[in-house]
Amino acid sequence: MRKITQFALAITMIVAVSHQASAQCPTPTGLTMTVASTTSSVLNWPVVSGAVSYRLEIQNATGNNVPFLATANTVTNTYTISGLTAGANYKYKVRTICSGDKSGWSAYYLFTSGSGQTQCGIPTGLSATPNGSGATLNWLTSTGPLTRYNIEVQNASGNNVPFNTVLISTTNSVSVTGLLPLKNYKFKVRKICGGIKSNWTAWTNFTTTALASINDARIMNDNNSAGVVVYPNPASENVNIKLERFESEVLESIQLLDSSGKLLLSRNVSVDEQDDAIAIDTQVLNAGLYLVMIKTNQRNVPSRVLVVK
Repeated sequence: MRKITQFALAITMIVAVSHQASAQCPTPTGLTMTVASTTSSVLNWPVVSGAVSYRLEIQNATGNNVPFLATANTVTNTYTISGLTAGANYKYKVRTICSGDKSGWSAYYLFTSGSGQTQCGIPTGLSATPNGSGATLNWLTSTGPLTRYNIEVQNASGNNVPFNTVLISTTNSVSVTGLLPLKNYKFKVRKICGGIKSNWTAWTNFTTTALASINDARIMNDNNSAGVVVYPNPASENVNIKLERFESEVLESIQLLDSSGKLLLSRNVSVDEQDDAIAIDTQVLNAGLYLVMIKTNQRNVPSRVLVVK
């Protein structure tokens, strides 16, 4: 029993020493790049305490379809990589080699050969062009090879109707729908550069407008957006609403609002009505422009506009 205890203690001491050594071999941070020529770049990082040497790995990055993979060892905190394609995207990472130990790899650093660093930059210049039931969101491009942008939109101060959606765009603009008129919203953006993500921007606020006037022809032509069918449209006595649902999607409620965003009617949808057209009585409404909001367990379906006569 004593021998087993001594053996366990010895193993514990070995593990402890191993962890201590690992803690003494930090991972490099603060990676940068400077241009040497159109086809070569100088890779730099701060000196790491306890380093005997460094190990590098350089690869082609997003937007560069020419395969490239190089590894290198250096005893200094700088290395010049040659043989690159001019104006192409690359990435590199570094680890520290200490006496009998090595650190983990650093995060990748992205750069473009011959044109300076292009690490994944935070988008700037956010703006919104709102309308009655949505908005076009815009921002300026930032440094780094673009894979996509992530955009998050939420209800903002003074808007007590919960709304939260995440959108994806491969350009510096995206449209969001399913918003209520004359309500406050906010959005933020981050850039995805291959395997690297920028930080999120600060929130930018915007307010949707009242529903604009719209002619009957446009309503009829826009009658099947997002799988929604509204008929008859224009309507006089009642209007029927049917949604082509996604798999596992469940209709929860249908709301009717006026052009100022005032809720006039909210109707829950039962299990038996999931595949049926839902009828709304419009006889009690004044002639004008109204907004239909369809809510499911997966989304807020883009607003439907109808004229009631």
